[in-house]
Amino acid sequence: MDISEVRKAHKVLQKAFQEGNQMLIIDILRLLKNKVVVSEALVDTKVGVTIGKLRNYSEKYVADLAKEISKKWKGDFSALKKASLVKNTSEMGKMSATTSTSNTSEKTRNMGSKCIKNDITGDKVRDNCISLIYTALVSDSEDLKEEIFSKAKAIDEFVFASCSHKTDDTYRQKMRSLLLNLKDKNNPGLRENVVNGELSIPRLCTMTPQEMASKERKEEIKKLEEMNLFKARGPKPIKAVTDLFQCGKCKQRKVSYYQMQTRRADEPMTTFYECQVCDNRWKT
Repeated sequence: MDISEVRKAHKVLQKAFQEGNQMLIIDILRLLKNKVVVSEALVDTKVGVTIGKLRNYSEKYVADLAKEISKKWKGDFSALKKASLVKNTSEMGKMSATTSTSNTSEKTRNMGSKCIKNDITGDKVRDNCISLIYTALVSDSEDLKEEIFSKAKAIDEFVFASCSHKTDDTYRQKMRSLLLNLKDKNNPGLRENVVNGELSIPRLCTMTPQEMASKERKEEIKKLEEMNLFKARGPKPIKAVTDLFQCGKCKQRKVSYYQMQTRRADEPMTTFYECQVCDNRWKT
């Protein structure tokens, strides 16, 4: 991600944080974790400040992910400062290799841009979305650039048509959702299925973020939903087993019990009993 993309992601993250949208927070954090390359310019975006606040988020998974990113970036910044002080042959070799890789990536992007200029839609928003979708899809299949660009255009055309041929918030949100999932380096299966045609464009464009997610992400969502369900229901009453009470049915003294407020707050709590021998239940 370049700095402009980081700034955009930061704005989305801030809004999701304010609205308490946990799913979107996790998506953006995963994107930042996997795509951001630490640099001096990253400090100016202030994204680190927001991530720092998320380290104390009420949802443990979000807090842990924010802590992991903060720790990683801190280490990367330290390494960056050390690297700037080292000037030897080995370091120059690494810089040369990085430059070579950067040039290769730049060529790939230029080819995509050239292709887009030849088939421009006339709408800046749509052209930008097509470019981003193309870049995401081509990352694993550089030998199929023309086919992939056609698919990127088809994705835009389908979403554009489904939004009454308007580049409104609905269009932008859908394209953003598609891009986040297609760019996810942990979700190569989605990109592969789109490129080889196994997943049709109409089906892709009507999938929910959960349906597009990788197997790992789906498991995370499932755990998060289970945790939220548990919090909504509240913990089950803790039962204690004692011999203080006698079952009126079998006369045994192996009885579990727990208390719960079933009446007004100023009235005594109700005690529920269950015989561990004959399963007889009663309350007082």
